[in-house]
Amino acid sequence: PRAGHGAAQAEALAHMFFAPAIGHWAGFATHPPLAERIWRAHPRFHRDDYRARRHGRREEVAVLDGAGNVVKHARTADLVATVGRPQPLHLDCGRRLLERLPERVRAALHAPREAEQLLLDIEREVAALGQEHFLALVELALPALKAQPQGERDRFLAELAARVAQDGRITRREFVLLTFLRQHLREGAGQPIPARYRRVAEIGEEARAVLSLVAAASGTAAPAAFARGAALLELDGAPLAPEALAAGAIAQSLERLRHLAPLAKPAVLKACLAVAQADGALSTAEGELVRMVAATLDCPMPPLLGR
Repeated sequence: PRAGHGAAQAEALAHMFFAPAIGHWAGFATHPPLAERIWRAHPRFHRDDYRARRHGRREEVAVLDGAGNVVKHARTADLVATVGRPQPLHLDCGRRLLERLPERVRAALHAPREAEQLLLDIEREVAALGQEHFLALVELALPALKAQPQGERDRFLAELAARVAQDGRITRREFVLLTFLRQHLREGAGQPIPARYRRVAEIGEEARAVLSLVAAASGTAAPAAFARGAALLELDGAPLAPEALAAGAIAQSLERLRHLAPLAKPAVLKACLAVAQADGALSTAEGELVRMVAATLDCPMPPLLGR
C-alpha cells in the first residue's frame, strides 16, 4: 500500500504487530514489552535457546563440587530464575542430605543449643559430607535458631563472631558463614528492607567492593572476571586490591547494598554471577559468595545442584 494509506490504517492494525506500528496513542504506549508479546504468542519460547540456535553458542556454566569436579552444566538464565523460587529438586536435595546425616547431627538440628554447637564446629561436619553441602547444612540448622528470642540469637552471633576472630584472621568461608547467619538471625529478619538508594550508581563503590570480593575467588583471572560484572553495572575502573577487601569493609558495603530499591537488586546479583562464571565454571567458593550476597540482598538463592 501507499505510505499515506498505510499510515492511515496503522492505528486499527497496531495490535497485530510485534514491533509498534505507531509509537503512542493518547500519550500511552500501544504495546506491552516485546518479551511479553512474544511470550503471549509462543509461551514455550526461550530466548537463550533461540540465541544458541541462531548464533551457535549457549550461555552455560560448569558447576563444580568441592573437589573441583564438574557436576552439571547450567544456563545463566536458569540460575537467576531460581532466586526466590526453589524447585522440587531443591527440596529433594535437602531431603537426601538429611538422610545422609549421622543421627546425632539430625537430632542437633531440632534443638537450638545443639544447632549452635553444630555451626560452631561446622568445618568438621562438612569434611565428611562434602564441601559443597556447607551452606545447605547451615540452612537446615536455621529453623531451630530462628525459634529463639532475639536476645538468644544475638548472643549466638556474638559468640560466633568471637570464635571467628580468635585466631586473628577471617577466612572466606568464615566470613560467608557469619554474614549469612547475621542476615537470617538479625533483628527484623524477614521484614521488608527500607529502600534508601534507587540506583546502583548511588553506591557504586559498595558494588565495586562486592564484585571485587567475588572476583578474588577466581584467582589470577580476577581482573577479567571483575570486568564482566562491572560492565553490567556500568562501573568504571579496576577491582579493589586484596588489602582493601577486609571483612569489616565488605560487611559495610553489603549493609548499604541491602538498602537498594528492590528492582535494582537483581542487577547486582546478575553482576556477581557474571563475575563468578567468567571462566565458564562456578566453583563451590564462588557459589557460596554469590549465595551470601543474594541472602544479604533478600534475594534468596537455592543451592546449585549437581546431577
